[in-house]
Amino acid sequence: MKVFDVETMRNLDKMTIENDLVPGNILMERAGFGAGEIILNYVNKLDSSFYRRFLIICGSGNNGGDGFVISRYLANHCKSEIMVYTVGRIDENKSPDAAFHASLIPESITVEDVENYNPKMGDVTVDCLLGTGFKGPLKPLYNMIIKKINSSPGRVVSIDIPSGLNGNDGTFAGTAVKADLTISIAYPKIGIFRNDGPSYSGSLKNVDIGISDRNMEPLLDTLFIDDIRRMMPRISLDAHKNSRGSVLAVGGSALYGGAIFLSGEAALRAGAGLCRIVTPNGEVTDRKLSLIVRHSGEKNGCLKREDFVNIREDIEKSDSIILGPGMGIDERTVTFIELMLTIDKKMVIDADALNLISSNRHIWKSGEGRVLTPHPGEMKRLLKGFGLEHLQSESRHLQALELAKVTDAIVTLKGFHSIIAAPDGRFRINTSGNSNLATAGSGDSLSGVIAAFINHPFNDLYDAASAAVFVHGLAGELSEYGCGTIGDDLPELIAAACKMVRG
Repeated sequence: MKVFDVETMRNLDKMTIENDLVPGNILMERAGFGAGEIILNYVNKLDSSFYRRFLIICGSGNNGGDGFVISRYLANHCKSEIMVYTVGRIDENKSPDAAFHASLIPESITVEDVENYNPKMGDVTVDCLLGTGFKGPLKPLYNMIIKKINSSPGRVVSIDIPSGLNGNDGTFAGTAVKADLTISIAYPKIGIFRNDGPSYSGSLKNVDIGISDRNMEPLLDTLFIDDIRRMMPRISLDAHKNSRGSVLAVGGSALYGGAIFLSGEAALRAGAGLCRIVTPNGEVTDRKLSLIVRHSGEKNGCLKREDFVNIREDIEKSDSIILGPGMGIDERTVTFIELMLTIDKKMVIDADALNLISSNRHIWKSGEGRVLTPHPGEMKRLLKGFGLEHLQSESRHLQALELAKVTDAIVTLKGFHSIIAAPDGRFRINTSGNSNLATAGSGDSLSGVIAAFINHPFNDLYDAASAAVFVHGLAGELSEYGCGTIGDDLPELIAAACKMVRG
């Protein structure tokens, strides 16, 4: 999804109203209804004790108008108590569109002055105080309100951008709302992704209200669920296991026997028709029976040169390969990886395979269809291994782009707002995911999703990797276990995420 600065977004909004003849109050209603739906989906994943009341803080402009619409939507779709807090009298709103929607607030909703806002445990605060056009120091009243919001023991949802945050550069003077969730309207604003923007915006969702981008050049490319739905190919009704792609997952060792099985199961849950596992670890017996397993190499040890010959038939039968999860860093495995890199197959390279390549750069061979999936620690080693140490202090997207260029591979740099970068200079920032994914085995599952997706008819490898990263993040959001989510939970959650995207 395209990301714009505040001025461009304001012009697109104006052209929609004036040229496309869509009234501003209709756009506001679309924004509020869309945001209301997202808010309910968000709180329904929480324990009921966390959303007993909705407290909606409305400023005197269009952002406050969005809040009035949200209050009406929530009143019509849930039984929780709803309170609206306004800056000044509700009938003195500066925005005619906001004033119109203020007149439609149901009588069941309590409306009070913002100075009476007093959040408690069980309250969800919806921040509609200041819009994207705000910049500069806060007035004392707004400073006080934002401090109250940030001291709330409940969850905080900001609409369009956290109040107080500069929509262009992501900075703030004094204070800004620190949101658990930010719902951008029409297109995300660049400030959400700069400086303090990411840490103050929390999780990101977006509402499409029918504003055309008019082919304007974006400042950034991001991934939201609507983007993935547009690029995700349908599975044909006459599909069979071979048409859905065959994945070979190679890894595991004495210490990390389960990792490669997580990759294999995730590949199946992401739509692969068949998955073969090659591992030296014979002790992992608790696995899905649909996985085809071959034990090669020293029992519970490592994979070596001779094992490459032993698995040639498995390689030939596979459409894509996962190389590295749980593999270990035994020096005898270096030659095995070097031989694997001579294969002309689509390949996802992860974990210890990346670490061994980092310390043995001479074995790297680029090839069509390579995807590297480092986490920040692995990225640091790869930058050093490929002579890119000078990028250690640069932004994550620049690191990913340079590594993609040097290796001629797609790079997915994992972490908060994962980066997907291509050798031709394209890059995207993923917006799905949460701290539920901060668990052992999470990255192994991502490798499986990528391996499955690169066998499906996406436009190119870049789109397939982008979709896989988003789906993997969405799987974390769907977990009912919260921070108790473990790697073993992820394959089934990945299936649920794929279903949510594909329908």
